[in-house]
Amino acid sequence: MQRNFKYLDDLIHSGTKTVVLDSDIVLDDCEVGQYMEGISLDIDGLVIDGNGHSIDARCKSRIFKVSGLGALVTDLTFKNGCRFRGGAICNECFGLTVRNSTFLSNFSQNDGGAIFNAAKLILCDCSFIENRSNSKGGAIFNGGKVHIERNEFESNSSLLEGGAIYNMKVSHIWDCVFKANVSAEIGGAIFSEKIEIKSMRAPYRGVVEICSLYNFDCEFEENLPDDVFEVPGEK
Repeated sequence: MQRNFKYLDDLIHSGTKTVVLDSDIVLDDCEVGQYMEGISLDIDGLVIDGNGHSIDARCKSRIFKVSGLGALVTDLTFKNGCRFRGGAICNECFGLTVRNSTFLSNFSQNDGGAIFNAAKLILCDCSFIENRSNSKGGAIFNGGKVHIERNEFESNSSLLEGGAIYNMKVSHIWDCVFKANVSAEIGGAIFSEKIEIKSMRAPYRGVVEICSLYNFDCEFEENLPDDVFEVPGEK
């Protein structure tokens, strides 16, 4: 059984603080105009438990636009989201956390194939697979502050910088795996503009251009282009 975006929107705005999905959610053709920007998460403290289900935007709209404080999303698959910034999620408020979730085949016509972050974002135990951006950040564009821990990034791509991640401000990245991500320009896995690097371990190839990340302790494999970043004093 599956239900539509309107069904989920009504649950989110029903007055409850916790939404537990009992079915997959699929965008109907008749809903495209209403949900082009995604379902609005404008409820402070909202919890969405995907319960192993998925939300499929069928490459016709974004999935969530976040403006509420302290939202938590768990155990959910975001797939086929599509929008100008953030194919699956555009986060404009502080305190969004996503745990144990998958971002699959989302697309942005501009920045952030899966997620465009302009505020504060926490991502734990998530997978980003085959997300695409026509500009920067095949999986994630960060223009705010993001903490990324125990995530996997595989086969994401961008037409400009950052095959998996484009970072403008502050990114804390721990214990992640980057495999076969591709940028048409530089930063096969990650492109980052600011903040000094604190720690990072080999291998360094095909990874970072102008690195500016805190707490880097990740694994990299087969990311393209094969840019080289060398930590001073280490080989």
